[in-house]
Amino acid sequence: MSRISQEYYDETVLENEETFELSPDEAIAETISQLASQLQLGDNTNDNDGAAAAALSDLILISHPHSEEGLMERKRHVGFVSLLTRLDEFVQPNAITGVIDVNELNVGTCVDSIEQIQTVCETSNERERYRSILEREMGLLTLQSLLSCSNERVVSSSLACLGSLMQNTFCFREDFKAFDRLVSILSNHTHSRDSTILQRALTLATVLCTKCEPNKNSFLRAKAVYQRTKMNTPPTSGDAPGGSAVLLQNLSTWLLTTPPPAASNMASDVILGHCCNLVASLCKYDDFRAESSSANETASMFYRAGIVPLLMNGNTNDDTGNRRSVCAVAFQDSYEGIELQISAMAAVRALCVNDDIVQSFVAGGVLELVAKVLKETASLLPTNEAGTVSTCDTSTPTAKQQEEARSRKRLLSITLGVIRNLCGNDTIKTNLCQDEITLPLIVSTMTARTASPSPSTSATNNKKTTTSLWAGPTMLEHSCGILAAMSLRSPTNANLILTHHGSTAITSAMAQNPNCVPVLRQGCLAIRNLVSRNKENIPKLLDSSDNLELVLRDVAGKQQGSVDEAYAALRDLGLSAKLITIGDDGAAAPQSSVAMFGDTKPRFRPVFDESDDMEGRIQNHIDVSRGPT
Repeated sequence: MSRISQEYYDETVLENEETFELSPDEAIAETISQLASQLQLGDNTNDNDGAAAAALSDLILISHPHSEEGLMERKRHVGFVSLLTRLDEFVQPNAITGVIDVNELNVGTCVDSIEQIQTVCETSNERERYRSILEREMGLLTLQSLLSCSNERVVSSSLACLGSLMQNTFCFREDFKAFDRLVSILSNHTHSRDSTILQRALTLATVLCTKCEPNKNSFLRAKAVYQRTKMNTPPTSGDAPGGSAVLLQNLSTWLLTTPPPAASNMASDVILGHCCNLVASLCKYDDFRAESSSANETASMFYRAGIVPLLMNGNTNDDTGNRRSVCAVAFQDSYEGIELQISAMAAVRALCVNDDIVQSFVAGGVLELVAKVLKETASLLPTNEAGTVSTCDTSTPTAKQQEEARSRKRLLSITLGVIRNLCGNDTIKTNLCQDEITLPLIVSTMTARTASPSPSTSATNNKKTTTSLWAGPTMLEHSCGILAAMSLRSPTNANLILTHHGSTAITSAMAQNPNCVPVLRQGCLAIRNLVSRNKENIPKLLDSSDNLELVLRDVAGKQQGSVDEAYAALRDLGLSAKLITIGDDGAAAPQSSVAMFGDTKPRFRPVFDESDDMEGRIQNHIDVSRGPT
């Protein structure tokens, strides 16, 4: 799309108004129509004038230049551009060191300009336009350049501003190029007395790497080569640590050593949480635009670098002799915060990508940690007077209780993800299934329900309520995935799951989430695994009041992402099922070319008898290939 200037728009409005003797509103409408045609905004029809005006308003101010509103808007516009121009004046790096030296007299002006830009882009009603101006005027590059400033106040403000911009505008993340400077800040402030810069740098790195695969790779490849110094010596790369090494250095330093005098224990916990969040972001496949992901390779790299002992119980503090790790700090009995617990478990879950890593975490005590989280979360499940999980909870919690419950549910959801990854190991999944803690609590979590007032309650005096599952879709997906993994190739585990009414919980989860494909897919896999080697359980599932067959056919079977799993579950249940293809005209036709494993008996000879005249037949083939002599 071509760009136009604000001056060009204002001159066109005034020219149309004078030449065609139009009113201010008519002149604006005519100008928008002309520019929409030039810039190819919409289809240039009368019905699309509003869409063209909305698209144009993201680029420039479309109010009348002489109106009271237009004058005020242009004044603010000019003021914002002047802030960016003022920042550009400070970007004059040293030709040798590459460091930007801001005069002490100008530090306050520079910091104020950065903070004003952040405030406008965060809170203004016209923040989308200001962000467009920031991008158009190369403001993002200016802020990135200021990360190499020698003044820490300027660096801190730039980190905060960039973090806010990247968080609120996803497309800005791909425009970030200063990863070397960011990694250098993380390296240079590892032992800093003031943890503010380190916290902001970790936050920015986490935001940049979230759902952006190129940024993950750029952070890991970055080198801490920009040293903040006023000495006239150029920066050298040498054996400069990379992004992963700097991250582990911060994690180890703030975990195993006494925090600096100016830093409190709370600051230490915050930094540890940010480090864990960054690890989880780097090791997570969340950018579905990318054709491939390096998440597994990154997790293996962190494992080889020794991150497991830092997260689980395995490190010894030289000062106290006590074993310390992130989880040991976060889950100690006297610890009251929950954010560090959530961050630590998120990192553990992202790292458990293969059996070697899983067994290392198990050796470090992750199973005991998971059991502790499940026991503590059980107290938050809706219960009745008898103390058992209730099908409906009508109590009204306080605001503080609601906030705690939301945090606990986040922790439980991530913990279920950890269990799901651990169940990739057959021995571990059997131990979890038979420990009399994990399986009952998972089923209870899936079946617990809460009540809310019906919308018709306010209009009538009848006190009606509606119920819904307490667990959210992500929690239900992990739960169904755990049951599917536990029952895979394990008839004993399958029978135990049925004993705890696991099939009822799975069917209920699928029925309550008819449009959530991940829940439907994992639910179908779980149902299939429950009966694939336990055919005697088929009558129990079909004769129950769960309407399992109806859910498989009419719910899971109608979603493109779960139709194959639903078909396999119906087939293993001994029910007839056919796959159909929906054509472009909406007509349904049965699929005849798709071969499902197990539908037909493979044709092959288990034993091949040696021919009596093998050598003669080989010679005949040779003669034929040579042709007549």
